[in-house]
Amino acid sequence: MSEQAPTLLLYGTPKDPSFYEEILNSENWGIVSDNGHARDVVFTIYENFGRADAIVAFPNAHPVHLLTLLAEAEVGHPLILQSQAEIITSDADIERKPIIFYGTHEEWQSFRNQLAEMEAQGLTRQSFDRHVHYCHSPADLENYLHEHLPHEIPSTRLHYYAHTKKRSDLSLDVAEDVRPPADITISFFGSASTKAEKHIQQASKAARMCARKNWNILHGGGGGGVMKELSVSGSRAKAYVLGISVDGSGAPVITFERELGTGRPEDIDHFVESKDMLHRIETYAGHSEAFVSLDGGIGSLQEVYVIAELLSKNHPVVTYQTAEGGRAPKPLFLVNESGIYTPVLEYLSERGLKHIRDQIQVVDSIEELQRGLERAFEQAPPLARDIRDKGRFRDRYFEVEHPTTPRLLRGPDLSGLDNGGERGREPGMSA
Repeated sequence: MSEQAPTLLLYGTPKDPSFYEEILNSENWGIVSDNGHARDVVFTIYENFGRADAIVAFPNAHPVHLLTLLAEAEVGHPLILQSQAEIITSDADIERKPIIFYGTHEEWQSFRNQLAEMEAQGLTRQSFDRHVHYCHSPADLENYLHEHLPHEIPSTRLHYYAHTKKRSDLSLDVAEDVRPPADITISFFGSASTKAEKHIQQASKAARMCARKNWNILHGGGGGGVMKELSVSGSRAKAYVLGISVDGSGAPVITFERELGTGRPEDIDHFVESKDMLHRIETYAGHSEAFVSLDGGIGSLQEVYVIAELLSKNHPVVTYQTAEGGRAPKPLFLVNESGIYTPVLEYLSERGLKHIRDQIQVVDSIEELQRGLERAFEQAPPLARDIRDKGRFRDRYFEVEHPTTPRLLRGPDLSGLDNGGERGREPGMSA
């Protein structure tokens, strides 16, 4: 490896505190650490991705961080790439930063079990951790980093931040020949990859439920699997369908693999392209009164954890205005008919993540889901759409103060380096 000073982003904390001493003393690393205890564990993620040259996660890392790391590596988010390819036509054109899950196989087992069941049922596009390297000693970690870090660390990170300057929602296409949306919108999370009949039928039943209840359907805008079936069945049953997809600049892998092509897909009345995965979740929250996770994969579980984390903070972005003038939390349901969420519940119990588990309502059928949604809206009727406050999610998000904890452990030593030379770089610093 070259003489440059790379920055490592650490998620969670090592089991052995001597890890820090061994790593810091062996190389001139810059270290940015996020243990998940900050008030805002969600929207600091991209900032930290951009500052890092490699990402190391420990088994006790916050699940929002772990799932976002896997999801963004899968779709090729620009802030997780080592360099920007001029043309991306396949996954082979994408060179990702090293991603290391540090710890023993046993320590990672319960986390892996969550996604292994989804993979076994065909709900993930490929192996869920194919972009991850596992190691369990500082020596293994150093050897892997020496082999996979680039030989020249860029002197500036500015080329990464072009993406961050873009608007959250990049395009909007609303059909003009459909009736206005109803007062209540249900956001559905689900796999766009599955072809299994049981997953498709579950989505079809959910869509018909929404049509009967005069609820709008919102999903991830995908052209296959659960997402497509929500569109098709919803449109046939005369429900208003919203699709919130991701622009190619924030998810190039999805762009060349998905069936959407360009513009608004068929059977979707209101289509938005957000700039990346987390901003898509923002838009979900801004348009909906409830969240439902059907049979899904990495992206669906990421969405569940992000929404549950925000609910645990009683954040206004995951509440809605009620007809009585108050605010109510938007309910979050997991439909565990296929058993894919059983390992998720076991993982939350093993980790002691009660603040997340308490936000989740688990049901075993679409019929039980309907009863749960009816009960929630009877207890706290949403304000009518034509008079409610329609403030954008991002605006309301930043109205709330988010104290953070210091994350900089040590920046790289740049003494003696030329100001204009290739060896200079920005140290990893906390916001």
